[in-house]
Amino acid sequence: MVGVAQLVSLSWPLSRPCQARKRKIVVDYTVYILRSIKTKRLYIGFTSDIKRRLLEHNGGKVLSTRNRGPYEIIYTETASLRQEALKRERYFKNMKR
Repeated sequence: MVGVAQLVSLSWPLSRPCQARKRKIVVDYTVYILRSIKTKRLYIGFTSDIKRRLLEHNGGKVLSTRNRGPYEIIYTETASLRQEALKRERYFKNMKR
């Protein structure tokens, strides 16, 4: 037979809220401008992993840049919130060239 003290000690950790849910994951976003080495055209975007994204662009995995690569990064800036990065991306895309 299990005593009351044993039941409390067994159920207590299970009733505590998960600590992982309380933590916020910090992700920085990078707004970037790429230039095609082949055509000199610009591409503007944002991502949470700039190295992976450049590999995707140069590897032909992005439909809008597939036939214009290879690309080089000519500008980057970081934003702590996704909304900030999106706002900066729109700013650059709406600039007159």
